[in-house]
Parts: sequence; C-alpha cells; structure tokens
Amino acid sequence: MGDINFADHNNGTNNHRDDNVFRGGMRVPESEVRNENTLSPRRIRNQSYYRAVSNPDTAGNSRRRLAVRKRQDDPSTRKRALLYQHLTEKALGDGMEEEDESNTNGKSSGEEADNYDGLSLWSNLPGVRNSGVLATILPGEKKRQEAMYELFTSEQSYLRSLNVLVDVFYSSEELKNTTSTTDRHHLFSNLNEIKVCSEEFLRDLENRYRSCADAVKDVCDIVHGHISKGNFNPYITYCANEVFQQRAFQRLSTENSQFAAALKNVETTPSIMGLPLHSFLLLPMQRVTRFPLLVDMICQKCEPGTDAHSSALLALKNTKRLVKDCNDRAKSLQRMEDMIMLQGQLDFKTRSFALVSQSRYLLKKGPLTRLIDDTMLGFKKLTKQEYHAFLFNDVIILTKKKSEDKYTVSEFCYRHKMKVFGPEEENSFQLIMEKNQDGERVMLRFQTDTPSSCARWVTSLRSAIQKEEPICPSCVQVRIVRPFRSNEPDLITLQPADTLFVMQSTSDGWYYGERLVDRTRGWFPSSHAKEVLNQKTRENNYRKGTRMYVIETEL
Repeated sequence: MGDINFADHNNGTNNHRDDNVFRGGMRVPESEVRNENTLSPRRIRNQSYYRAVSNPDTAGNSRRRLAVRKRQDDPSTRKRALLYQHLTEKALGDGMEEEDESNTNGKSSGEEADNYDGLSLWSNLPGVRNSGVLATILPGEKKRQEAMYELFTSEQSYLRSLNVLVDVFYSSEELKNTTSTTDRHHLFSNLNEIKVCSEEFLRDLENRYRSCADAVKDVCDIVHGHISKGNFNPYITYCANEVFQQRAFQRLSTENSQFAAALKNVETTPSIMGLPLHSFLLLPMQRVTRFPLLVDMICQKCEPGTDAHSSALLALKNTKRLVKDCNDRAKSLQRMEDMIMLQGQLDFKTRSFALVSQSRYLLKKGPLTRLIDDTMLGFKKLTKQEYHAFLFNDVIILTKKKSEDKYTVSEFCYRHKMKVFGPEEENSFQLIMEKNQDGERVMLRFQTDTPSSCARWVTSLRSAIQKEEPICPSCVQVRIVRPFRSNEPDLITLQPADTLFVMQSTSDGWYYGERLVDRTRGWFPSSHAKEVLNQKTRENNYRKGTRMYVIETEL
C-alpha cells in the first residue's frame, strides 16, 4: 500500500506543507514518495484492500462497486482511503506466523509481501532502510519494532474510519432531520469524545516516532499513560450505550421509512467505500477489544526482565482492565433493565420473591416442554406440559404463560439446590430440584425442539451450577468471517477476525466457544466461522489465551 503519512490522520488527505513528508520519524523527499506510489496493476490486484472493496457482499450495488474500482486505480487514493473495517491486525491471529527474516532471494522488501493487509511495515519505511539500522538490529528487536509500528498504523486507519463516521453520517443533515434528539443520542452516543480520544492518542504516538531517528524505544508507556489518566474512559461510556444503540438502529431501520431512505442515500457516498452505517458504529467496540492483543504482541517480542517488557506488561494489564470495565458497564445496564422488566411480568402466587437484585442477572429464557410418564389402566402414557423458563445466575423460575408478556410462576429453585443431566435422546435433559420453594424434591424432564436449543439450555444450567472448564490445546479454533449479533443472553456478538476456542458443537450447526480477546463465552452459528487449521497459529492462539487468563485473574 505504500507508507502512511503522519499528516493524513486528521482528514484522510495528504496536505503537504513542503516538499518533504514525515514517515516513521524520517523526513522523506516528495519525489521518493511519488516513486513508491507507482504500483504495478498486479500488485494492486494482490492488495487485500482491493479484494475487500471489490467484494459484492461489501460494496453495495454495481454502480458503487464500479466507482470503487475506478478510485483504487489511483494509488494516492488507495493509500488515503484504507478504512479500519478493511484492516486485519497481525495480532488477531492469522498473521502471527513469523516472517522470513533472511530475505534469501535477494529481492527488495518493497517488492515482497511486506505489507500486512495494506499497512506498511516498519522495516519497509525508506527512512529506516536508509539509516542502516536493519543491518545492526537483532531479529527479536526488529519484531518488536514491527509490533509497535502496527499499533501506530492501525490507530491511523481507525481514526480515518472515525472521521468518515463523523463527517458523513453524524454530520448528515438528511439523517438528522429524520431522527429525534433521543434517537440520535442513542445512535451516536459520545462519538465526538471517542474521536478526540483517538486524536490525542495518535498525536502522542506520532510525536514519539517523529522524535526518533530510526528505532523507537517504547510506545507502551504512552498506552499506559492514556489509560491511567482516564483518557480512554469515553470508550466505557460508548460500550455501555451499545444495547440502546442496537435498539435505536433496528427500530429506525424498520419503522422509520424516512430514516431508511435517507440512510440508503447517505451510504452511496464514495468515501465510505460501500460499507454500511452499522459497521462504523461498531468501530469503538472493535478497537477497544483489540488493544490487549496489539499490546500483547509487543509484550511477546520483548526480552523478559527489560524495561521494555515491564512497560508492555503494565500496558497489557491496563488494556485488559479497560476491556473488562467496558464489558461490565455494558452488561450491568442491560441486566438491570432486564430485571426491572421481568419483575412486572412474573406473578408469584405461592410467596413473595424479590426478583430485582444488583447481583442477579438473566442467563437464558424461553419455552420448555415437560415430559411426564403416567400410567393409566396398566398402560404407559406420555403427557406434555408447556413451560416458560427463566434461568438466572442464582435461581431458575418455571412459569406458565398467562398472556403475551405475563407469566404465572409454578415453582423455583436456587442454584445450589439443583442438578442437571443430559442432553439425552430426543433433545431432552433432566433437571433435579433437591429443594424447591416448598422444600420438596422434584425430578423434571424437559424437551426442546432442536439439538442446539437443548445443548444451550444444558450449558446455561451447568454454568449456573458449576465452574466451566478452561480452554485446552485440543480445542477446535475458529475465526469469524461474518458478523453475528446476539439477541439472547447466552449468544455472543461477534465481528470478522474474532478468534474463538470451541468447547461444544451441535448437529444442527451451532458452536459454543470462548473469544480469545476477552474470554467471553457464548453460542454462535458455525456458518459464521472458519476453522483455524495452521498448527503454528493454533499454538500461538493457545499461548495467548492462557496469558490473557493469567492477567485477567490478577486484575
């Protein structure tokens, strides 16, 4: 893709104040930049950016795809327009195989695959090559420099996408006129604060690279400084608003025809490269969860016991804590809202029950069919009763549906007083209440309509009763290739490039797994994932997962 100019992070353009540009802390002549940007058609076709924007699933209608392909023929446009949605950081998994250090064929690194999904490598910067540092630097230090430079260049790409979100969608008068003030707030939340946060972080990274003649000493101290000062707190607010954002977007898209028409028109803007609004709204959530992986990549390349390693380890703990805070805030608001709503829907006939609690949250709800074996006149008869179950982290409540959103409670049992067995044949499982609300021991057999539904109930029940098993080296690993949005508590929202360890699978195409970046577990359709088969990548992912677990237990 060519090297990324420090000056283009503000507005996605290349405004030179003189005949030279800064890159990687080096001042490079403009003539050299023009020569580097002269790419052969073959190299253009091989770039992941071209593949992404020319994909029919990504680029919208034919007219927009044609416009995108015309724009990509201009190297300077391709260089400016690389959006974060088209970027896959090396730290996310598939790029973790070690690069060839020797370059034994004698070819220039600029002619080889020295870019990772369009971002320039540190070792391929003209200033670095001309400084002679590559002839003296140790292989391990070179890898550390590449990892640090990826943090910087990916932040550039991320801010470029944020600028598109603000300039095209948030600033659109057409969209503004079709939404209320409340809907607009739910849709965009504190977007401007997120943008300022990224600008300040990138400015400090830029200054660090500008001040160094060749190799950079450290960038993890900058990460630590911004988090410890609370500069990244806007991410916590944005993530907490996620549930309201999803609801507002869904409602506006389906019920507000004026908004839908305006959005369709705005999405034809060339600068968004055919990407939908929803992919831009997810950017802050994606970026904050990728911080630990990017910093962990740097940490892996540091010599243990050095100042650089200590700095990276401190930054890694801070980024993990930031992700945890984002997840906790998002979950707490959603859970409290669910509990307050359910309090008005459940009718306890036998005794009063204080459902709403700060520590209680919903794990799963839905219909279950109870199977009862009766004997009548010497013949066995199978009777079925329809229930609607609500499973919380500390109690299960079985109800009978009274109306569309009202339920009468039949019985309930606390977590430490129940056991689950199964799944069994015919998509069934057994639930034993050692002591229900009346102090009685009750054995219940339930049936579901699909194998995945049965497995999901059993998994949720067991997670409420006992501690789940940790990941193991033999776990199937998958990489998400299509986004998936969760609409139930036991499902997990996933984005392309997420890596997960699979603990369970069902015959009707569902996986239960743990996401590498934050150890969140949940169910998702297998059709949205592709198995990771490369053994080296699998080993690296497992080592990374165990490191993340150790760090999380220390928080």
